[in-house]
Amino acid sequence: EKCDRVRDRRDWPADEPMAIAPRMADVTLEIIVRTVFGVEAGERQRELHRRLRATLEILVKPFPFMAFLARLRAALFAKSSSWVCARRARLEKIR
Repeated sequence: EKCDRVRDRRDWPADEPMAIAPRMADVTLEIIVRTVFGVEAGERQRELHRRLRATLEILVKPFPFMAFLARLRAALFAKSSSWVCARRARLEKIR
């Protein structure tokens, strides 16, 4: 059985440019859902496909992902800098 997304190719415009990357990404996700997760066509398959796409969009859209990384870095830096300050204070007491 072919992927549902591939069957939708009949709806693809003929003789005019179209964005192929999103359609191929859908085909790839559908293949992953079926082969890796073993979920066949149906509501579970559509829901898993939707959730995977939403997760991947976070990673491929630069601004949200970069904002997340900036917040993560700030949180890690704040924790590490306070740890360094505490260690330095302990060393100062020893001197």
